[in-house]
This record gives sequence, C-alpha cells and structure tokens, in this order.
Amino acid sequence: MIKFRFLEDVRTFKRGEVIELNSPNTILIGDNGCGKSTLLQLLWCNLPHDEYEIKTYETEYKQHLNKCVHLEQTRWEYKSIYELRDKVHIETDYQRVYICDSILKMRENMTNRVFGASRIDLQLGLAANNVSHGQITKLFYIKTTDEIIERREKEDFSGGKALLLIDEVEVGMSIKTQYKLPNSLLAVANDGRFDILASTHNIPIITDSRYNCFDVENRKYVKGLEYMESLKVPQRIGNK
Repeated sequence: MIKFRFLEDVRTFKRGEVIELNSPNTILIGDNGCGKSTLLQLLWCNLPHDEYEIKTYETEYKQHLNKCVHLEQTRWEYKSIYELRDKVHIETDYQRVYICDSILKMRENMTNRVFGASRIDLQLGLAANNVSHGQITKLFYIKTTDEIIERREKEDFSGGKALLLIDEVEVGMSIKTQYKLPNSLLAVANDGRFDILASTHNIPIITDSRYNCFDVENRKYVKGLEYMESLKVPQRIGNK
C-alpha cells in the first residue's frame, strides 16, 4: 500500500490531493507529462535506499540536467528531486526502495557504466560508441536489475518489504524485446523478492492481466485491455 497526500502543488498534482496505490505490481499509465515519473521520484526520495543508489542517481541526474537543461527544463520543475521531499506525505508498508530509471540512460554516461571500457565484447565485436541506443537501454536494464538483485542477496533479503521502481524501461527497445518485458519484469521481482511499481507505455505490459494498471490522468485503477480500447487508436495511420 502506498498513499500520497500532497501538501503543495507538484506538477499535475494539487495541494490536498490523495493518490492511493494498493495493488502489487502496479504499472502507472497515461499520457506524457501526466505525473507518472513524478510519483516514482517522490517515492524514491522519501523512502530508504542504499548509498550506492544515492551516489549513482544523484551524480548521473545532475549530469543529465547539465547536458540537457535546454530540452528538459519544461519537464523538470525542480533542480533536485530532494526538493520534493517536503511537498508530499507518504504512507506505505514498504521499508526499502530500489530504482531503475530511464532518465539516466544517457549515451555518454551509460556507455561507461554499462561497459566499463572503450570496447565491449557482447559477442558483437562493436566499439562502445557504435552501440545503438536500444542496445544501451537493454543492457542498462539487465545490468541494473542484476546489481540490485545481487545486493539483495548479499543482504539476505533483509530490510523489510521492498519495492523496485522502474521508469519507462522500454524506451529505445525493439518490438521483440518489448514483448519479452512482461515476463522479464516478473522474473526480476521474483528473484529480488520485491514488488514492482513501473511507469510504462509498453502495450504488452499494459494488456497483461498479471499487472495492475493505474491511470494517473484519471486517478484510478483500470483494466489494461479496456484502457487500450478507450484510446480508440486507429489500426492504421495514413492512406490505404
């Protein structure tokens, strides 16, 4: 259970508003800019997380802002996610939180973090600067979740009930890889012994009945298939 009570206006959320997420493996859905990532950031900066994640997230987040302030200034209202701490009160039974955030998947930063060298093997024989954005995204997801599970195992899964936050992990991935994500995410949750809270635009996840969809725009849980039907997206765009 997670309950957000907003003490001030934060992006699309108004002072006094209450958002309650009460189902395991919830996915946040809705249009761009509706507040999906904001909810994940609020959780991350308000719940306990280890020093590894603090260092990694804060350093790469600041580097991202420095590189992309002209692109992201309309999205990121706050220069630091820590400024969000006093703007919301959170009630939850989770004692620990981990994060896998697509906003950090910058080519310059993540190439070094994922590969740790100027050249990689990966049975591809490619120089790191020739690896596609989608490959970096996929490998970042694999490496990050593996690292989190490894730390959980070293801690003997102690520290109480845990939650993994994932922000649009599918960005840049191929259709084939995206169709594997529903099973992959549940396998990660099982291995790490935590629940998942993810924001996504991934149709295979949204329409998978094993996940609980929360429509952030309309502030309610919905069935994924019904949500997709409600969008009335044309099957074909353009001239026949």
